[in-house]
Amino acid sequence: MNLITFEQAKLIDKKTIEKGVDEKILMGLASQSALISMMHLNLVSKNYLYLFLCGSGNNGGDGLALAYLLAGTPSIDQWQIIIYLKDQPRSESSQFYYQMLLKNQFNIKQLQELDWNFVNLSKFEKIIVIEALLGTGQKNIVNEFYKKILTKIKLLKIEFKEKIVHLALDLPAGLSEEYENFNEKDYLNFFDLPIPDYIFNFGLKKLVLLHPLIQSKSKIYVLPCGFDPESQQSVLRNQLEFIEWDQKENFEIFIKKPYEHKYQSGYGWLFAGSNNMEGAAILSTKAFFYSGGGILHLIHFSKNRDYFLNADPSVIFHHIEEWKESYQNLKLPNSIVIGPGISNIDIEKYKIYLLKFFNDIVQKKYFPKIILDAFATTLILDESYPKELLPYTIITPHLGEWKQLNGEFPYLVSNWEKIKKLHERLGVSILIKGSISFFIPSLLLKDAKPVVYVWKYQNPHLSVAGSGDVLTGIILSYFSKIKEMNISDLIEGLKTILTLQNHIAKNHSTAYDQVQNIRKILNKDFY
Repeated sequence: MNLITFEQAKLIDKKTIEKGVDEKILMGLASQSALISMMHLNLVSKNYLYLFLCGSGNNGGDGLALAYLLAGTPSIDQWQIIIYLKDQPRSESSQFYYQMLLKNQFNIKQLQELDWNFVNLSKFEKIIVIEALLGTGQKNIVNEFYKKILTKIKLLKIEFKEKIVHLALDLPAGLSEEYENFNEKDYLNFFDLPIPDYIFNFGLKKLVLLHPLIQSKSKIYVLPCGFDPESQQSVLRNQLEFIEWDQKENFEIFIKKPYEHKYQSGYGWLFAGSNNMEGAAILSTKAFFYSGGGILHLIHFSKNRDYFLNADPSVIFHHIEEWKESYQNLKLPNSIVIGPGISNIDIEKYKIYLLKFFNDIVQKKYFPKIILDAFATTLILDESYPKELLPYTIITPHLGEWKQLNGEFPYLVSNWEKIKKLHERLGVSILIKGSISFFIPSLLLKDAKPVVYVWKYQNPHLSVAGSGDVLTGIILSYFSKIKEMNISDLIEGLKTILTLQNHIAKNHSTAYDQVQNIRKILNKDFY
């Protein structure tokens, strides 16, 4: 599913109208979609009260049109609908529905007079609060007027709990693409504003709806509203495209075939494990083997060799000091991971040897798939990192590590122009890990396009130490199996990897639980 910005939504709307579709029809179609969805969700009943809170723009017009259509359903009496309107509607289309409501003597009050005390709310089974205050025209945080209105909604929800159903049309008020004096904490808490139970997004899904709290708390429905498909395509063409990933539950590549030998199952090198961080290396190692990897060399930074041997004697071990003297004599791997459990100090100490190794293999025309995780992501900033390896390199920073790379906060839509430029400058594929994750393939790959793939499936069980190390081991297993780095295998592979990670973390509270669960998910009865 494509995701769009406010500006793209406005352009699609404008182009559709220019093709001869009346704006009043678009508003009516959007409201009709909303009404049908309310019926499917059992939100239309003679025992419910409907409170419409409408702004003076076209978002408010959607609310007015919905109120008019709702009153036309057989189960609703007009007295069940109360409309609070901020000001006279500004657009001709909104005015059209406003006049229709006036002619039919609907109960319309001033929004500033919003008061729950005028009616006995307790006599209704449910109160449906339909928020149509601010749409794609909103910028910055809400002003004091709207904040008071939204606070009243919040207090109403606290008092009446499940009896209140809060439904936002297109967008909830306060959810903007840009803010002055931006504060991440306030943004992630949605400025302490009420979170709608339902959001009926019209047309293509708005990118701002990827706000982590909104995504986890609200049920979002993307509804048709009559936009012209050709207009949509013309607006999206040649721009940075955002696509929501669906889960891909075909894990066949992780299951060993009876005829495979260990190198065919996947041969990788894992650089991991500084002093007192050996556990990260073990988690990645086990995840590699449990997800079907065949042979692994662990280049460790800790001097505690016995710890690694006791944890998994099937691994071939090298201390980093030994490796830097002997790697010329080793068979080169299909894929390399650098990062799990490596301290920043060790990265700085040994990066000269790692970069020398990368330049040596380029001289040999050898291009393995390289995954840089944690502090190792900073290697990509070094001028000595060979440009020839950029198409074959994936960096996997979490949000904190992404900041260290001068990356902007990805949940704020206005930051994506800067993120796009940084991605183009780095040249590598980037997986930004968070409660919602973003993947941007390298544009140096054949057939690559400027696309951001969005992983929206939030999983609180992944918010534990070590889950990233498990993911890294699975990534290493996958890329050690595929022969070449192409755009199709890259995109489909990461989608499959993230799906597997989501499955292994269900109802499991530690990274150890997650890595053990890989075998159960893959039904590997040979373990």
